[in-house]
Amino acid sequence: LALAVEPEAAIKNLRRLESFDARGRYGFIEALDFTPGRCRGKAEAVRCTMAHHVSMSIIAAANAICDDYARKLFMGESAMAAHWLLLQERLPTDTVVIRRGMEEIPDKPQRGISQRWQRRGGAEDREERACLLSNGAYNIFATNRGEASAFWGDLCVYRAGPGGMRIRCEGQELLPLEVPDMWELGEEQCRWGSCLNGLSATVSLSAASGDKGELRCLELRSQSRQQLSLELRFEPVLAEENHYMDHPAYWRLGITAEQEGRELVAEAMAFFTSYMPQFRDAFLEQTAPQIGVRETRRIRGEYVLTIEDLLKGAQFDDGICTCAFNVDIHQPDGQSQEGMDIPIRPYQIPYRCLVPLQVEGLLVAGRCISGTYEAHASYRVTGDCVAMGQAAGTAAALALEQGLTPRALDGKRVAAAMEQQGARLK
Repeated sequence: LALAVEPEAAIKNLRRLESFDARGRYGFIEALDFTPGRCRGKAEAVRCTMAHHVSMSIIAAANAICDDYARKLFMGESAMAAHWLLLQERLPTDTVVIRRGMEEIPDKPQRGISQRWQRRGGAEDREERACLLSNGAYNIFATNRGEASAFWGDLCVYRAGPGGMRIRCEGQELLPLEVPDMWELGEEQCRWGSCLNGLSATVSLSAASGDKGELRCLELRSQSRQQLSLELRFEPVLAEENHYMDHPAYWRLGITAEQEGRELVAEAMAFFTSYMPQFRDAFLEQTAPQIGVRETRRIRGEYVLTIEDLLKGAQFDDGICTCAFNVDIHQPDGQSQEGMDIPIRPYQIPYRCLVPLQVEGLLVAGRCISGTYEAHASYRVTGDCVAMGQAAGTAAALALEQGLTPRALDGKRVAAAMEQQGARLK
């Protein structure tokens, strides 16, 4: 096992074992005895048969002969299938492990039963009640209707509401419910029960013991044998709640980009390994921790920057920065990765592109300024966005100083102030 992590040290150790005659016909033996009273030399091989090793070899042989039957039988247990990823023995040696700076889960002190808080009710209870479940790091706010919001440190995992955790059976809502037949709130666990079309359902929720997550258990009972479809759905937030509430559409866009981007990676890997012999044994080691969204909505401002401005190297009296990055466009239909080779000349972005056409008291900077699809493919890069941010901050200060709105501010004053700060506009 050490060969995969520290090969040089492992080889040195193997050579040392070989000096003790630990190398046998089929490789290195499993154990050496160094006890002086039992050894005829420095060390002596422990010659015994491990019954569980032999049985595993027999099972492995049977599995190979019987079309993977042993593995299918093993993974047929739901508890084993739920831990499938944990059964992978090792990661690639260069895999980066990201450790978030969240608090550790503390050991919870044992408490007497009499100290526990618990409240029960049923369909007759119309007043909304709530409780907090926590293991010290992962916190869940749950109500007697089955609505819940989850937090990991400052990170909101999901929120109650339309995008909250929902469980359905055959299209019928099991949780949350407007009026559950039974509910139970406690400091260790919450439970909800309901009866739908002859089907009895009980859902329990608790903070996972010793892990940063939650445990939900669903129990279904029926008078007859049925084949049912279950659906669990929620909209992840994965942001600080106040940030999400300020820009919910932005965070949803980021989650969608993560999902679709990683699906494309999986499709590409499947193509490489299936149709390109050179990649037959390739595997995906890791992907970027965060996917960037290249283009979203842009405002329409006092001036719209176009591809024609880029081609002629347009200069403006209120130009606040100079850009020279080429037009970098990938096919928006997703059918290819061919770019557009459009030669441009250094051009300026006018202050008017930062001023929205119909909104007062607002300045924008970066990718969302007023420009066409083709022009955006040039000015969207980091250096240009930094310069636009500096210009927007400078304009805001000048507008405040002169008692003007950004629209009424003379863009030439902004350009002059940028040059005084050291910006090279020519």
